[in-house]
Amino acid sequence: MYRFALRFTVHPTAVATLTKTTLSNANPNIAIVYLTRRAMSGAPVSLLVKKCVDFVKAELKDNDASHDYAHIARVRATAASLSIDESLSKEDQELCELAALLHDIDDWKYSNSETAGREKAVAFLQSQGCSDETCQRVGWVIQRVSFHDELGRTEEEKAACAADKVLCIVQDADRLDALGAVGVARTFTYGGKKGRSFYGDDGPTSAERGDAIMSGKLTKEEYMGAGGSEVTIDHFYEKLLLLRGMMKTESGRKKAESRHAFMVEFLAQFYGETMGER
Repeated sequence: MYRFALRFTVHPTAVATLTKTTLSNANPNIAIVYLTRRAMSGAPVSLLVKKCVDFVKAELKDNDASHDYAHIARVRATAASLSIDESLSKEDQELCELAALLHDIDDWKYSNSETAGREKAVAFLQSQGCSDETCQRVGWVIQRVSFHDELGRTEEEKAACAADKVLCIVQDADRLDALGAVGVARTFTYGGKKGRSFYGDDGPTSAERGDAIMSGKLTKEEYMGAGGSEVTIDHFYEKLLLLRGMMKTESGRKKAESRHAFMVEFLAQFYGETMGER
């Protein structure tokens, strides 16, 4: 029997200890626990949030692992962490939590609709007796979280989004889950779902597409439409490697650094292996 004690620093005044017990080498019993800084610091979880969790789990139960409830749980935890770092009010912290939980309902990649997710999320909140202000605020954030929605915004729209801390935090939390080791795993999971090969014969073909995105020359409609690569590794160049520079909060930028560096090293290793050099 083996025991490992892991300590997590969650707040200057809150430290939690998680113990993982492996019963045997042949039959390990591993507990995976998702803990948010909000929960570990003793803040109560509202009945609305509990019902929201149940609703989201049911909605995403058939999704692949790139966009399943585990993804939502990670985004929720990261958003909770960022909301504390960014000194959000308790009211805005709950808005962050609700938006993080609901942001991938009927995602456009699965529903082929840009508005279905927001509409279903707002309908759920209305069914729980939430105020019109809460419903509209969460719906507004959900509609603007995704990477593609940021493409082609006017200067006025960019300013409005940058001024909304709840949106910035949920967006950063979602993008952080697209980076690092988890981001790599999610990318190849989704590529497998779509039947894409790992890489093509000519190396990455989306570097120019990534440059067009960063220079504002690629519209949202062009990004969502035909013309994207059908090779999984190209997703790093047309999106993932761009995300570090698109973080909106100081805390998000700091977290993105190590995750970005991991992906750069992963790509070096990946290409080294495909060419027989590593």
